[in-house]
Amino acid sequence: MRYRLQILLFAVIFSGLFGCSDSEEKTLKQPEPPRQESSKAEKLEAFEAIKSLPRVVQGYKAFYRHWPQSMQDFDNGEYFFDSDYMAESVTKGFTAYLALTNDPTGYKLWVLPERSSLGYQLSEDGRNLNEINADLLRSEINRNDFKQVQKGQLIFLTAKKLGE
Repeated sequence: MRYRLQILLFAVIFSGLFGCSDSEEKTLKQPEPPRQESSKAEKLEAFEAIKSLPRVVQGYKAFYRHWPQSMQDFDNGEYFFDSDYMAESVTKGFTAYLALTNDPTGYKLWVLPERSSLGYQLSEDGRNLNEINADLLRSEINRNDFKQVQKGQLIFLTAKKLGE
Protein backbone atom coordinates (compact mmCIF):
# COMPACT_ATOMS: atom_id res chain seq x y z
CA MET A 1 0.00 0.00 0.00
CA ARG A 2 2.79 2.38 0.97
CA TYR A 3 4.52 1.57 -2.33
CA ARG A 4 1.40 2.55 -4.30
CA LEU A 5 1.13 5.86 -2.46
CA GLN A 6 4.76 6.65 -3.23
CA ILE A 7 4.22 5.93 -6.93
CA LEU A 8 1.05 8.05 -6.98
CA LEU A 9 2.81 10.92 -5.18
CA PHE A 10 5.77 10.64 -7.55
CA ALA A 11 3.45 10.73 -10.58
CA VAL A 12 1.65 13.84 -9.30
CA ILE A 13 4.89 15.70 -8.55
CA PHE A 14 6.52 14.58 -11.80
CA SER A 15 3.56 15.68 -13.91
CA GLY A 16 3.52 19.06 -12.18
CA LEU A 17 7.19 19.64 -12.91
CA PHE A 18 7.15 18.56 -16.52
CA GLY A 19 3.57 19.20 -17.54
CA CYS A 20 2.40 22.08 -19.68
CA SER A 21 1.84 25.46 -18.14
CA ASP A 22 -1.47 27.21 -18.73
CA SER A 23 0.00 29.44 -21.44
CA GLU A 24 1.59 26.47 -23.23
CA GLU A 25 -1.66 24.56 -23.02
CA LYS A 26 -3.53 27.43 -24.66
CA THR A 27 -1.07 27.58 -27.55
CA LEU A 28 -1.24 23.83 -28.04
CA LYS A 29 -5.03 23.79 -28.21
CA GLN A 30 -5.88 26.03 -31.13
CA PRO A 31 -9.59 26.71 -31.36
CA GLU A 32 -11.17 25.05 -34.36
CA PRO A 33 -13.01 27.32 -36.77
CA PRO A 34 -16.73 27.17 -36.15
CA ARG A 35 -18.39 24.64 -38.41
CA GLN A 36 -21.76 25.62 -39.67
CA GLU A 37 -24.22 22.87 -38.91
CA SER A 38 -27.69 22.68 -40.22
CA SER A 39 -30.63 22.52 -37.95
CA LYS A 40 -33.13 19.72 -38.17
CA ALA A 41 -35.70 22.27 -39.32
CA GLU A 42 -33.47 23.46 -42.19
CA LYS A 43 -32.79 19.87 -43.24
CA LEU A 44 -36.51 19.05 -43.19
CA GLU A 45 -37.25 22.20 -45.20
CA ALA A 46 -34.62 21.18 -47.76
CA PHE A 47 -36.11 17.69 -47.99
CA GLU A 48 -39.57 19.17 -48.54
CA ALA A 49 -38.14 21.45 -51.27
CA ILE A 50 -37.23 18.46 -53.45
CA LYS A 51 -39.46 15.65 -52.23
CA SER A 52 -41.35 15.16 -55.51
CA LEU A 53 -38.25 15.02 -57.74
CA PRO A 54 -37.12 11.49 -56.75
CA ARG A 55 -40.68 10.26 -57.22
CA VAL A 56 -40.84 11.72 -60.73
CA VAL A 57 -37.48 10.24 -61.76
CA GLN A 58 -38.27 6.84 -60.26
CA GLY A 59 -41.72 6.94 -61.86
CA TYR A 60 -40.07 7.53 -65.23
CA LYS A 61 -37.89 4.47 -64.64
CA ALA A 62 -40.93 2.36 -63.73
CA PHE A 63 -42.90 3.58 -66.77
CA TYR A 64 -40.14 3.22 -69.41
CA ARG A 65 -37.95 0.57 -67.73
CA HIS A 66 -34.84 2.72 -68.07
CA TRP A 67 -33.50 5.85 -66.43
CA PRO A 68 -33.96 9.23 -68.13
CA GLN A 69 -30.80 10.50 -69.83
CA SER A 70 -31.72 14.17 -70.29
CA MET A 71 -34.31 16.79 -69.47
CA GLN A 72 -35.89 16.17 -72.89
CA ASP A 73 -36.80 12.63 -71.82
CA PHE A 74 -39.33 14.14 -69.41
CA ASP A 75 -40.69 16.41 -72.15
CA ASN A 76 -41.46 13.65 -74.66
CA GLY A 77 -45.23 14.26 -74.48
CA GLU A 78 -45.99 10.78 -73.17
CA TYR A 79 -44.78 11.04 -69.57
CA PHE A 80 -47.13 12.63 -67.03
CA PHE A 81 -44.58 14.89 -65.34
CA ASP A 82 -42.55 17.16 -67.58
CA SER A 83 -39.55 19.33 -66.73
CA ASP A 84 -41.79 22.36 -66.12
CA TYR A 85 -43.69 20.44 -63.44
CA MET A 86 -40.40 19.35 -61.89
CA ALA A 87 -39.02 22.89 -61.85
CA GLU A 88 -42.19 24.27 -60.26
CA SER A 89 -42.03 21.63 -57.53
CA VAL A 90 -38.77 23.01 -56.10
CA THR A 91 -39.51 25.39 -53.24
CA LYS A 92 -38.41 29.02 -53.59
CA GLY A 93 -35.25 29.75 -51.64
CA PHE A 94 -33.63 26.50 -52.79
CA THR A 95 -31.75 25.40 -55.88
CA ALA A 96 -31.89 21.73 -56.83
CA TYR A 97 -29.33 19.97 -58.99
CA LEU A 98 -30.51 16.79 -60.69
CA ALA A 99 -27.71 14.79 -62.32
CA LEU A 100 -28.97 12.14 -64.71
CA THR A 101 -26.29 9.46 -64.65
CA ASN A 102 -25.45 6.26 -66.42
CA ASP A 103 -24.76 4.37 -63.22
CA PRO A 104 -27.19 1.86 -61.64
CA THR A 105 -28.76 4.51 -59.36
CA GLY A 106 -29.83 6.51 -62.42
CA TYR A 107 -29.56 9.93 -60.82
CA LYS A 108 -28.08 12.06 -58.06
CA LEU A 109 -29.90 14.93 -56.41
CA TRP A 110 -28.59 17.87 -54.41
CA VAL A 111 -30.38 20.82 -52.87
CA LEU A 112 -28.79 24.09 -51.79
CA PRO A 113 -30.51 26.68 -49.62
CA GLU A 114 -29.91 30.18 -51.04
CA ARG A 115 -28.33 31.68 -47.95
CA SER A 116 -26.20 28.86 -46.64
CA SER A 117 -22.73 27.46 -47.16
CA LEU A 118 -24.19 24.00 -46.61
CA GLY A 119 -26.20 21.93 -48.99
CA TYR A 120 -27.56 18.40 -49.01
CA GLN A 121 -27.24 15.32 -51.16
CA LEU A 122 -30.08 12.84 -51.29
CA SER A 123 -28.93 9.42 -50.12
CA GLU A 124 -29.09 6.52 -52.56
CA ASP A 125 -32.12 5.06 -50.78
CA GLY A 126 -33.87 8.44 -51.11
CA ARG A 127 -34.72 8.64 -47.42
CA ASN A 128 -32.06 10.95 -46.03
CA LEU A 129 -30.18 14.11 -46.82
CA ASN A 130 -26.45 14.20 -46.17
CA GLU A 131 -24.72 17.53 -45.54
CA ILE A 132 -22.26 18.79 -48.13
CA ASN A 133 -20.28 21.96 -48.61
CA ALA A 134 -22.12 24.08 -51.20
CA ASP A 135 -18.94 25.56 -52.71
CA LEU A 136 -17.39 22.12 -52.99
CA LEU A 137 -20.47 20.86 -54.82
CA ARG A 138 -20.43 23.76 -57.28
CA SER A 139 -16.74 23.24 -58.04
CA GLU A 140 -17.30 19.49 -58.48
CA ILE A 141 -20.10 20.17 -60.97
CA ASN A 142 -17.92 22.57 -62.94
CA ARG A 143 -14.92 20.22 -62.80
CA ASN A 144 -16.93 17.28 -64.14
CA ASP A 145 -17.97 19.37 -67.12
CA PHE A 146 -21.69 18.70 -66.98
CA LYS A 147 -24.08 20.13 -69.51
CA GLN A 148 -26.39 22.33 -67.44
CA VAL A 149 -29.94 23.30 -68.28
CA GLN A 150 -31.74 25.49 -65.78
CA LYS A 151 -35.49 25.72 -65.35
CA GLY A 152 -36.53 27.90 -62.45
CA GLN A 153 -34.92 26.59 -59.29
CA LEU A 154 -33.98 23.25 -60.90
CA ILE A 155 -30.74 22.62 -62.78
CA PHE A 156 -30.56 19.47 -64.89
CA LEU A 157 -27.06 18.03 -65.24
CA THR A 158 -26.06 15.55 -67.91
CA ALA A 159 -22.64 14.39 -69.00
CA LYS A 160 -21.44 16.18 -72.11
CA LYS A 161 -21.05 13.98 -75.14
CA LEU A 162 -17.89 14.08 -77.22
CA GLY A 163 -17.81 17.14 -79.44
CA GLU A 164 -20.21 19.24 -77.32
